[in-house]
Amino acid sequence: MGGRMEIEERKRPGAVFAGFLAPFALLVATVLAFVEDVFADRGWRGGEYATAFVAVAVVSLVAGVLLKATAPQPWRSVGAGMVRAGLLGLVAAFAAVVVLLIALAQWRP
Repeated sequence: MGGRMEIEERKRPGAVFAGFLAPFALLVATVLAFVEDVFADRGWRGGEYATAFVAVAVVSLVAGVLLKATAPQPWRSVGAGMVRAGLLGLVAAFAAVVVLLIALAQWRP
């Protein structure tokens, strides 16, 4: 019985990395699209890119939590990676807001 539990509880770093890489690539693609202003012809400004970035982070976080809670292995490991990417995206968005607020507080016109 002990050997069986070890197999079920085994960590899958490749699955965690794959779960992290997919939403992280979407976050990076969103930032690059903003830098290159890819959707300018469709009327996108900074707010749309910021909304897309936060949406990818939140959906990644929620999907990762759902996978960790309900799916069998190795999908739970994929969910763990998605949670990490979602948290990283939200922390990055929060840091960007903090930097913006500090810059606005120190701005003297």
